[in-house]
Amino acid sequence: MERNDKCFCGSGKKYKKCHSHINSESKIAEMYVYRDKYNKKVKDLGLLDLCNDNCSECCRDYFFITEFEFLLILDYLILNNKNLEDYIVMAKDSYNKINSRYSDIIQKLDENANGSNDLTYYMDNEDFIDLPSCIFLRDGVCEIYDVRPDVCRVYGTTIKCRKINNENVSIKEMDEMFAASEMLQYNNRIIKPRPYPIFYWLKYFLGDDFLKLKTFNKLKVILKESKYEYAKVYEILNI
Repeated sequence: MERNDKCFCGSGKKYKKCHSHINSESKIAEMYVYRDKYNKKVKDLGLLDLCNDNCSECCRDYFFITEFEFLLILDYLILNNKNLEDYIVMAKDSYNKINSRYSDIIQKLDENANGSNDLTYYMDNEDFIDLPSCIFLRDGVCEIYDVRPDVCRVYGTTIKCRKINNENVSIKEMDEMFAASEMLQYNNRIIKPRPYPIFYWLKYFLGDDFLKLKTFNKLKVILKESKYEYAKVYEILNI
């Protein structure tokens, strides 16, 4: 992509004045591309802005995001000069609150973060009560709305929300967006990193000095290299 071309994110701005720090052939760029396609499709279908005013009920849910989504959010926070330590403190607070009510959740998350292959930690379809709000919800407003995870993007849009009772809508743009965020194809293999809740990514992967360094190394590569080069580095960093 040339510097004067329109940016891959769909903003309409020139690449040099938008996401010029991101390789247009990178995994992060691919995610922006498919999110933009999804956004435009749901807008054409009249499915935007269906939520009730001042509603943030789903921001208190227990849901998972992928490593690629987390790295995209991390880049956004850094670009916007956000204090990461503030979010890490809030993430640790959420971890402790959930641990006090649902210790089995935290136990399974910790076991899998330490290398267990038991995927029962992935309990995204269960209902929990009295969960803390998302660490990015401030005064009822999402601080990362522009780069919010796919699960937030589709809920109440193409996925039914129990509060507004909209219909589920199946569109290929949603499937493509999910695929771009969840997996990376390399050497006839599919790399699919484990997902974790938002608070856990910050508490566990940024709260420890060694894992923080590893995470920032991944961020540097996923922004600057093609998705195929990132796949090679990913395998090295996860040995």
